[in-house]
Amino acid sequence: GGSIANSGSINIFEVSGTIAQGIINDTDASISSITIKEGANLGSNGITNNSNIGSFIVKESVTYNGNGSDRITQALEVAKDKTLTIGNSGTLSFKSTNGNVNNLGTIAGNLANVKDSIITSFKNSGTISGDLYNDGHIDTLSNTGTMGTIYNTSKETIVALGNGKGATIEAVNNTGNINIITNDGTINGQITSKNNSEIKEIRIGENGIVNAKGTLDSNNMQDKSNDAVSLDTINTTLIDNQGTIKGNVRVVGQGSVIGEINNQDTISGCIILEGGRIGNINNTNGAIANCMSFSNGANVDNLNNDGTVSGTITNNSGNITVNNSGSGSIGGITTSNGGTTNISNGGFQNPGGNIGLITNTGSNSTTNIIEWNVGNPDNPNNPIKVAGDNLGGINTGTIYVDVTPGKVYDVEQIVVGEDINGDGIEDGVDSNGDSLADQLNNGQGIFDSLHHASDI
Repeated sequence: GGSIANSGSINIFEVSGTIAQGIINDTDASISSITIKEGANLGSNGITNNSNIGSFIVKESVTYNGNGSDRITQALEVAKDKTLTIGNSGTLSFKSTNGNVNNLGTIAGNLANVKDSIITSFKNSGTISGDLYNDGHIDTLSNTGTMGTIYNTSKETIVALGNGKGATIEAVNNTGNINIITNDGTINGQITSKNNSEIKEIRIGENGIVNAKGTLDSNNMQDKSNDAVSLDTINTTLIDNQGTIKGNVRVVGQGSVIGEINNQDTISGCIILEGGRIGNINNTNGAIANCMSFSNGANVDNLNNDGTVSGTITNNSGNITVNNSGSGSIGGITTSNGGTTNISNGGFQNPGGNIGLITNTGSNSTTNIIEWNVGNPDNPNNPIKVAGDNLGGINTGTIYVDVTPGKVYDVEQIVVGEDINGDGIEDGVDSNGDSLADQLNNGQGIFDSLHHASDI
């Protein structure tokens, strides 16, 4: 027939037939539980909710319309192969003390968890074509299907946000608190967090992918349009990547603190810190990062590289310590604008890896080579390669060399620079023919830094 309008209180409402003009839940009315059974037909009007519905169980496709004050207070369930269409591209809102969402089908529209509302379990194994807006508390948010952007504005926390293998989330936009994000699927856009927000841990599994919001521009890699993870004024304990970050990891803000970044696979972009502090960056054996950049007084306690940094580590006014192992490869290290960079490349009986040009630029910039294993100085495995307009600001601590007593060696093979004469060999002198090694340590040279195993 026509329609059913509720202006009072209904405990259990099960719909199994046809109500051509739909169901209306009036202002100040309530329905504790409504189930749209398979085969039911509510016409084009579907359900109009102007008040509260406790549990909303969708076992047949239906349209839902609210007035902005409408709320679901207990549960939302959508069956597999069924569609809940939220009218006028609107939003279905939760106001609950112990709510749950379980979508196996399709929700066409937006969902919202309003301020002070608590959802203990949010599961999506189907499709949510709209976005999720959280201003309340969610214990567990688990996506094994497809959903839009998650906007979290709540300081009341999403405790655990998981994106499963093969699943897709459009993006995560956080200005509140999230304890942990675990991604084993694909996040299409970005993970962003700003405005004194907090994400304690970000874990990307071996199948996980986080994309930048646009197509990567390799000619301008550090541009913000290439960011896949963008964190502004944030406190994060751990970013752990075992998968692929297809863009930059950018951290901004003097108040930002990142405990540790572990890269065990691929970061197609750069790790960028603009102010703030990172405790440890670990680029493990076999891992690849495009480049790293630190500026605005950024501080990195330890950058431990056993893998590959294909481009340059740039320190512009920051304070960083780089530890490069025998398997490590770094395209180059540049210090400028008053920055301080401490470098260790191998050590006593520990061969170092490959580091490209160490460039020290600006009168107040300092590069300290704490220790370096050169190997055979006649044919160094790892010569120290230097450049820049302030070679005197490159200081050497201990340089380990394998020497034969009584034999004379040429320091211009231990410290080299660019290929001056075009013969394809890095030269130990500058364009004026002056020894590069003699210009280090404020013009004191490297003799006092040279050590052999017999000296230990």
